[in-house]
Amino acid sequence: MARLADGWMTTFKSPEEVQTSLAMIREYARELGHELKPDFEVAIYHNINVDEDRDRAFAEAKRFLDSYYSVDYREDMLKAALHDWPRSPAPMTVGGATDRADRLADRARSS
Repeated sequence: MARLADGWMTTFKSPEEVQTSLAMIREYARELGHELKPDFEVAIYHNINVDEDRDRAFAEAKRFLDSYYSVDYREDMLKAALHDWPRSPAPMTVGGATDRADRLADRARSS
């Protein structure tokens, strides 16, 4: 990536992990004798599933991810990747979910 890529799309990473990984990519590029271009883009990819029932939302998200990626993800691995899952407001109402999505978008923009 540090040698050929013009961007990077993450999965399962918190904003802090993205910063750490991006610093590593920049260092690898320097070791290869060049700097990342100013237009090197980073996309922070997250799946969001909104439902008043947290367990139902998780089950639906797991079905989607398993099907889309042709993998049977372990539930503990997926839950570990849900950085704010335990701190999310419960139950999530439609209005609360909208507010939460806005906060996630603000957090991603500020990273």
